[in-house]
Amino acid sequence: MNEPVPELISDKFISVLRDEDRVTARLDVYHEQEDEQPTHINSISSELISKSEDPVYSRKIKIGEEWISVDTGWFKESGYILIQNIKKKYRANPDEKEIESEKKKTIRIRSGNGEGWIIKNGSFFFGSPSEMSKVQIKCECETTQIEIHIFPK
Repeated sequence: MNEPVPELISDKFISVLRDEDRVTARLDVYHEQEDEQPTHINSISSELISKSEDPVYSRKIKIGEEWISVDTGWFKESGYILIQNIKKKYRANPDEKEIESEKKKTIRIRSGNGEGWIIKNGSFFFGSPSEMSKVQIKCECETTQIEIHIFPK
C-alpha cells in the first residue's frame, strides 16, 4: 500500500533547498496564572533565503556595562540575529545575594542611539535588523555571558 509523500519531504521541497536555504524559527509561549488554565501561543516563521556556503556564525562572549557593536563574524549583513542571555548554572546552592546579582544581569540591545529592547537573564532576542552595523549590546549590571548567532541574509 503506497501512501502519498507528505509535502514537507516531497521532491518539490527538496528542489527548493537546492536553489535556496531556509531559516525556520518556532516559539512557544505559555502564560500561567493561579487557578487558571495556561494560555499557549505558538508562532512559526519560515523564510527562504539566498543560497550560501557560509554556516551560521555562533559565538559565546562576555559583555560588560559599556555599549559594544555586535560581532558579526564574516557577515557584513545578516538575515537574522539570535542573542541569548545565558542563565548561570550553579554547582552548589547559591545564596540570596548571588541569586539577586544574577537577576540583575539584563542585556540591552539597540540599533543606533535608541532605547531598544531588554533581554532578561535566561531569555533571548530573535530578529532581523535593518542595519546590522548599528546593532549594539551591553549588560546593565557587571558582566554576563551571552551567545550570539548570525544567520545569512
